[in-house]
Amino acid sequence: MMTGLLLGLACETATPLPPRARDTTRVAAQMVAAGEVRGYLVRTEGSVDAHLLLTTSLDGEVQTQAKTYTDSTVLAITPTTDTAKSVAYLEGLPGIERVTVVCERKVCPDLNPGTAQSSP
Repeated sequence: MMTGLLLGLACETATPLPPRARDTTRVAAQMVAAGEVRGYLVRTEGSVDAHLLLTTSLDGEVQTQAKTYTDSTVLAITPTTDTAKSVAYLEGLPGIERVTVVCERKVCPDLNPGTAQSSP
């Protein structure tokens, strides 16, 4: 009797898993050092927009904030890293068409039309 039950259960066919609700986007987050550019980079696969995040540190809070920019590549830098070179670095990444500078510091470099200053 028990053998028959085990054979019956063993012969059941597997039910396939349901399809994914949506495709997941690959995001790579890491500290980078390229020449004089040093910072925290969040690279979203297929992104054409980039944000240069001017911060005072690269702590966990900043890293978490950098990951909140959906469908965008983000580079967070501290005051010791040159802003112009960082913009050039982002513009040199494959697929990036636009770079927006977002200043999270109390003292920001000269703001240009592509720069946004957030309020603390």
